[in-house]
Amino acid sequence: MARLLWARRGRRAAGAPAALVVGLGAVIGFVGLGAVIGFVGLRTAPVFFGTVRHNARRRLRDGRGRERHNVRRRLRDDRGREQRVRR
Repeated sequence: MARLLWARRGRRAAGAPAALVVGLGAVIGFVGLGAVIGFVGLRTAPVFFGTVRHNARRRLRDGRGRERHNVRRRLRDDRGREQRVRR
C-alpha cells in the first residue's frame, strides 16, 4: 500500500505522513485495547480473588482440606453433631 503511494507521488511527499498516520493509529489502537483489557481486569480481579480466598477460608474452617464435593452429605453429617451456622 505504501509503495503504491510512493510510486504515485514521489518518495518525499507520501513517505512521512503515511508512516506517521499508520504509527499513530497503531499506538492509539494499542492504548485503547490496553485500556479495555485493564478495565475489565480491574473489574473482575477483585471478585475472582475474593471468591478464591473465601473458598480457601471456608475449607480451612471445615478442616477438610481440598475435599469440596458432596456438600449435601457433609451438611447432613454435621447436622447431627452440631447445628452448623449458615453463612
